[in-house]
Amino acid sequence: MWVVEQKYTIICTFEGLIQPPVPTSRLALFWIMLALLLGINLWQASVTELIYDEAYYWYFSQQPAWGYFDHPPMMAWMIALGQLFFSGTLGVRIAGILLSAATYLLVWDMISGVKKNHYIPEFFLWMFSMTLLNAYGFFTLPDTPLLFFSALFLWSVKKLIKKPTWTYALITGTAMAAMMYSKYHAVLVIIGVVIGYWPLVRMTKAWVAVLWALLLYTPHLYWLYTHEFVSVAYHLSERPNQPYRFEAFTLGYLVNIIAQFGFTLPWVIYAWYKAPKGRFSTVLKSLVFFVLTFFFISSFTKRIQTQWIVVIAIPTAVLVWELYLRDRKIRRPLMWSAAITALVLIYARIGLVHESLLPIRYETHGNQVWTSRLQAEVGDSPVVFLDSYRNAPMYAFYQAGHSYSLNTMGYRKNQYSIDNSYERIQGKKIALIGPKSHVYWQQNKAQFSFEKAVGDTYFGTWIEEFSYYDQIKAKITQVHGDQVRLELTHQDPHALKGQQIYLSFGVLDDHKRLQRQIPWPLEPQAIPDSWSPQDTLRLQMIWPKAVSKNIPGVRVGVGSFSLPAGLQGAPQKTAEWNP
Repeated sequence: MWVVEQKYTIICTFEGLIQPPVPTSRLALFWIMLALLLGINLWQASVTELIYDEAYYWYFSQQPAWGYFDHPPMMAWMIALGQLFFSGTLGVRIAGILLSAATYLLVWDMISGVKKNHYIPEFFLWMFSMTLLNAYGFFTLPDTPLLFFSALFLWSVKKLIKKPTWTYALITGTAMAAMMYSKYHAVLVIIGVVIGYWPLVRMTKAWVAVLWALLLYTPHLYWLYTHEFVSVAYHLSERPNQPYRFEAFTLGYLVNIIAQFGFTLPWVIYAWYKAPKGRFSTVLKSLVFFVLTFFFISSFTKRIQTQWIVVIAIPTAVLVWELYLRDRKIRRPLMWSAAITALVLIYARIGLVHESLLPIRYETHGNQVWTSRLQAEVGDSPVVFLDSYRNAPMYAFYQAGHSYSLNTMGYRKNQYSIDNSYERIQGKKIALIGPKSHVYWQQNKAQFSFEKAVGDTYFGTWIEEFSYYDQIKAKITQVHGDQVRLELTHQDPHALKGQQIYLSFGVLDDHKRLQRQIPWPLEPQAIPDSWSPQDTLRLQMIWPKAVSKNIPGVRVGVGSFSLPAGLQGAPQKTAEWNP
């Protein structure tokens, strides 16, 4: 019991309403814990090398835009903003670290009642024990802003349900747009919330929020339109898959759920079912079950990545803590489970910096070393990596050099496929780099090599004058007998020489994976000596004799000189011509 003389401080919520008085010492403890967490994440971000995805998104940030091949632009905007104030890895991560701290504040405010103020250290331990919520406290990936804006969205929905004002409608709409600017998976959060509280569809202010969100999202929709919905097409139709395997797909998905919550999972499941009743609790549980069900069904057709289900962390955090405050019997086992999980995560975080502590070599180990080794070989020359949108930006980040990913027919499209970045090195002497296992080295001799890691040798060769045409669009439009009609559209900004080009015919399996690649001879003078930009050539080709017409799919690639053919043609099913 508090003595009469004890001083109190008033905590104000985001809506400006006043909660019951909280002792100054409790309020101070909350901010001390948050500052401590922020300091730990700042230190971690400063001393931990980038992972490959972070380097890739850093590359995005070098070209500000309303969209990118793989993702919406929020990630790039955050990194660009951070680099205005800090350099190096901290500049890449600072915005995400601040959003992560703000996520804790939003989750805290969504938890009802003043009783929570007596369990502040326990709350931070619980939040810290959630694996991905922990990791995204210092790694900056698309899920970092997604978590924050999901928390803001849920917070504003709670307020909107209770008091439908214009302010909350605009905040809700802004949060929806920001979620979608972070990651396309955000649509699942929106749907899950609507399913959990159907009266939203009859609420005028909710529709105001939707219209406001669409207005804010219009620039990205326009970007998608002007880029032929490249992101949507890749994720829904062009992305290679693999045959279903229970252990890798469905069982792997269930393992991902375990990985997300660690030793606290039994109490998380208990909270999903036993959380206190109420409109907002129903919304949170609906969101969790909708996301889990959606990806469980999806696991029968594709591999589910661990981070795809991270959006359930926010509603779960609230549900578990609401139950913790009401159910004494789960407090001790939840805290022990959270403590054990947190200790494992702390050890892993230290291991991200000190390689010797981990049994495996992780992405944060040795990037400065291998990029320095390569730079010592190539000097200031531009570097072209075979099939690696991961290595190219990592090299550019640590060595400040020009780099490019040449995506061959056996790889996949990425940001390098649409941004014309190869134009910066066109005609220049470049170093072509790839792992020694790459098929390119079966027919071409390496001129030098370096060790990327122990047992991971990369070969390199010099190309005196780099000439590559990634923006040619290739499409088979008709097949009749052995006759094939092929359209080639030149989308590069400059005229190119026809004699520099050759074609490859790729055989795909049912999952759009390349099985064979053979030369596809062109008729003499089929391509003019000077091929003007935006011109479309309609060529009459012969179906390769060595290839059956009963194959599942094909892909046409365009190469130049001795460089391998790329991904100029989209995957096409032969059923289009053999119904």
